[in-house]
Amino acid sequence: MITSELYDTLPSGEEIRIYTLENKNGMKALVTNYGCNLHSLYVPDKDGVLADVVLGYDKAETYRNNPNFLGAIVGRNANRIKNAEVIIDGQTVRLDKNNGENNLHSNNRGMAVMPFDVEKWEKNDGWHSLVMHAKVADGADGFPGNLDVAFTYTLTDDNALILDYNAVSDRDTLINMTNHSYFNLAGHGSGDICGQILEIDADFYTPNGADSIPTGEIRSVEGTALDFRKAKEFGRDMDADCKQLSMFGGYDHNFVLNGSGYRRFATATDPVGGRVMEAWTDLPGVQLYTANGMNVPGGGKGGVSYGNHQGFCLETQTFPNAAQMPWLKSPLYKAGELYITRTAYLFKTL
Repeated sequence: MITSELYDTLPSGEEIRIYTLENKNGMKALVTNYGCNLHSLYVPDKDGVLADVVLGYDKAETYRNNPNFLGAIVGRNANRIKNAEVIIDGQTVRLDKNNGENNLHSNNRGMAVMPFDVEKWEKNDGWHSLVMHAKVADGADGFPGNLDVAFTYTLTDDNALILDYNAVSDRDTLINMTNHSYFNLAGHGSGDICGQILEIDADFYTPNGADSIPTGEIRSVEGTALDFRKAKEFGRDMDADCKQLSMFGGYDHNFVLNGSGYRRFATATDPVGGRVMEAWTDLPGVQLYTANGMNVPGGGKGGVSYGNHQGFCLETQTFPNAAQMPWLKSPLYKAGELYITRTAYLFKTL
């Protein structure tokens, strides 16, 4: 079922609502129409006890200044663009420099703080879906094209949360959207994730320069701290003698996912509570980010403080800065070309 209630009112007077999707098992996803934020996700452990496994804030006003992008849908282009500029149709498009000299996640606001129109609907086969629409104006965040966007959150009765992204522009533009939820499978206020376990089906990754921009190389994970092909604790290699990690205080890297089409690409596990999260996508890459240096003292849900490594993100995407690297799959979409992609998180227990 899907229910809604008033969440907050913007200074403009526009009401923001929070929508609760609940399946037959009691699993619940709470989503706001303000930036399509995934506010809360209540998932049962091996004893059937529910816990909220995503980091977030209590009030909508806090999401208006959300430098960590907690729970946000990010677009129209996720991740970094070197020197905050890209060439589209032979013209140099200049973007906000909001991450040193680079552009990160389009800017610090973008879609993450846009109110969306909502259509609630449910299927009869155990799918509880919430569809949200918005029109992003030509020139917003510096990008060309009027962009028509639809996001759908679906909660299934087999405990999957599915995210469907659809967009089309009337001009050539970049489209590369993701969800920036921070997961902690022991619960959002339970401390760091270093003892939780991750497996990623990726033989290669794209190493970063000191500015967090991929160098353009595709490098094997073999023999490195970035090898998650066999499940290991997040913290096992966090302090390894590895420049790629020491530069950033943890993982903030794009992995080149094996295979193609819609497939399982990662599995995360909390060995204590027994929650298991399978991640699925049809996209070529995922950014693993381990909340390096996060510092939200007393500002999280319920007054919880979020600190270093207290959550992890699996941001499915085309590769960062790919628009400047013609040998990689480009996030450039032609006018009228449909952007359609799906990512899902399926929850189980040990």
